[in-house]
Amino acid sequence: MSTTALRKLVTGPVIGPEDAEYEDARHVYNFMIDARPDAIVGCASAEDVQAAVSHAVATGRPVAIRGGGHSVPGFGTADDAIVVDLSGLTRIEVNPANRTARVSGGATWAPPFTGSPTRGAARRRSGADREHSRTRARRGAARPPATGTR
Repeated sequence: MSTTALRKLVTGPVIGPEDAEYEDARHVYNFMIDARPDAIVGCASAEDVQAAVSHAVATGRPVAIRGGGHSVPGFGTADDAIVVDLSGLTRIEVNPANRTARVSGGATWAPPFTGSPTRGAARRRSGADREHSRTRARRGAARPPATGTR
């Protein structure tokens, strides 16, 4: 599949098998997952998400959503799929008056745990953020260390 048509529809980067960065971009947290998607769309906006999903539906391709964290079973990728990568969508809006927050799909747990305005609000942490995982993987670590208690 050529990524040319998809590149015209979105403002974020589109990475396909023909691109040099494809091998790094296609990997997910669990390196046992070895899927080869048709394209990885680095969404820069909600409109990019909509365009990528619409393109996948129109061309009969499966969609895999990759958020800011990790998915041990590898749901963030699939063979011959359009991967909608939300890791660039990291906005966090906090409403201190009612102690709520709106968090974009690519946000990780790092901001709420490093002195953001949500400090003191109830929150639950489920694991290491994606960048930490990738960094450790590049250094040869099998997986990130446990980062909290259950």
